Amino acid sequence: MDSPERTEEHRQIIAVNTYLNKVYRSWYEQFVRESQTLPSGLKLELGSGGGFIKDIIPDMITSDVLEISGIDKIIDARNLPFENQTLAGIFMINVLHHIPQIDSFFREADRVLIPGGKIIMIEPANTALSSFIYRKYHHELFDTSLDWSFPESGPLSGSNQALPWIIFERDYPIFRKKYPTLHLLKRWNHTPFNYIISGGVSRSPLLPSSLFNLVRFVEKYPLLPFRNLLSLFQTIIVEKK
Repeated sequence: MDSPERTEEHRQIIAVNTYLNKVYRSWYEQFVRESQTLPSGLKLELGSGGGFIKDIIPDMITSDVLEISGIDKIIDARNLPFENQTLAGIFMINVLHHIPQIDSFFREADRVLIPGGKIIMIEPANTALSSFIYRKYHHELFDTSLDWSFPESGPLSGSNQALPWIIFERDYPIFRKKYPTLHLLKRWNHTPFNYIISGGVSRSPLLPSSLFNLVRFVEKYPLLPFRNLLSLFQTIIVEKK
């Protein structure tokens, strides 16, 4: 799980699994929209892994904690190698809940972000469906009762998928006191079914990729009133004031 070879394997799966590839593209579309609202400055993706963000946003600096081919920089999120107020945006997909000593990351993000810069994250949601699936069928920990730390093992295997909900829902008043210049701008739940249907990086898709847009339409419109019950993921946008 924690080897560079596993991440390289994920990259190949994302490239071959066209349904999963479309899920990633739908998430990158959110990144593109938010990129258009940023001040002038560098854009960094943390935990780029097997993704393909440069195909969508060519000037993105890609990074990972592991040494992986095709990545611009090896970066630990707790020690960002950038000057003060030089980053316009920090982008992450399923990364926040893997960062131990998470306060170190937020302090670093506060330091390197330009005022008006943003942290844009796609993370596991805490809904009735997601809680059931993550607790019963996923290898990563999902525990809403913990504090901001979690049992550490490796860079990918160590995690608490409930951490984003803990910080930005349960403990948001604590976050505001700790980081008065970092404001939660938006947060919404999404993607109830398309990721499950894609099979992720472990299974084959349940439907042909030609049906992706149909499922996406159902997720966005008929199921919109139920997204806080059914969604597996959430987008979190934090702005530096």
